[in-house]
Amino acid sequence: MAVQKIVTGNHLAEIAPLLENSGLFHDVVYNSSANTVTCYGADGKTRFYVKTGATDGNAYAEMHFHVSETDLFKNTGTVANMRALTVECVYTCAKGIVLQCLRGAVLLTKNNRGENLYVVTDWTAADRETALRSLRVYSYGDRTVGGFPVNLVTDYNLRSGATVFVPFVSEPADSGEPCYAPDAFLTPFYQFTDSGAMTADGCAYLNFAGCWAIADE
Repeated sequence: MAVQKIVTGNHLAEIAPLLENSGLFHDVVYNSSANTVTCYGADGKTRFYVKTGATDGNAYAEMHFHVSETDLFKNTGTVANMRALTVECVYTCAKGIVLQCLRGAVLLTKNNRGENLYVVTDWTAADRETALRSLRVYSYGDRTVGGFPVNLVTDYNLRSGATVFVPFVSEPADSGEPCYAPDAFLTPFYQFTDSGAMTADGCAYLNFAGCWAIADE
């Protein structure tokens, strides 16, 4: 599957089919009258939810990331938080999807248990570059914690010829088996700053902002 960039803007009519075609969800329901998209797992429970709109002439996107049937984290609280995740475009590849947002980004993939794993930038950051250094990384089925705080703070260093792939990990409620993304990676050392297709060691990836990589095969 070739890496694609689709300029959707904050329009759910264009975003919903990309979520459906990603293969990450059992069902995707777009409600045009409510401006919402709800993505479900095979058990019929919600995994990911988006509502878009505008206030004072500025677009926003409210996103919910479900960690269990009853627990979730979401970018609500202030209008600024919701504006931060206003979608600009969507990157797709074989093993995941990235929503590029006004002041951040969202990576959606599957973990080694076959469940949804979310990488979400800090929606309180002033710009995308800062947001990419403060992440929430959680999977459906993780241990639930109050507030679901930022749980990965990092920095990125440009170093020619030294790309390193570090799998995203989360904390499962059942600690008997590690929980990680086998196909999505943090790249703390990078050579590539433009998002798009990338090849490393003969394998194809979607590179996002030089900081994330998702396998494209």
